[in-house]
Amino acid sequence: MRSLAPHPDVLPSLERLRRAGYRLATLTKSSKAGVDAQLEHAGLAGFFERQLSVETPQLFKPHAAVYGWAAEEMKVAPSACMLVAAHGWDVAGAKWAGLQAAFIAREAQQKFPLADALDIDVADLAALADALAA
Repeated sequence: MRSLAPHPDVLPSLERLRRAGYRLATLTKSSKAGVDAQLEHAGLAGFFERQLSVETPQLFKPHAAVYGWAAEEMKVAPSACMLVAAHGWDVAGAKWAGLQAAFIAREAQQKFPLADALDIDVADLAALADALAA
């Protein structure tokens, strides 16, 4: 995982979101060291204000407290946050915790069938940037 390249749409989309004024952070089930290494290798670290890991609250997603903790760390109400992920269980957990959620329908990924309605459902990060930074 630490040596994977980002999908081709990621860099230009993150740049568009940053220019549009969005604050960006990561929230991962990986270790802080792991996500730091992965973002550095992929050339993405500079886009994110914070790299948050479940190591700190010592709970795993999709536990609602993880998403609440992340919002608190960013000093934003959960309802003002949006989790963006290609994992159906992750966006479902975010919705259950009161966050907005965007599902990125990467190949072989599927939505969680018991999830609340998503705010955004797009094929890739470029489409998300189109929706948010228009």
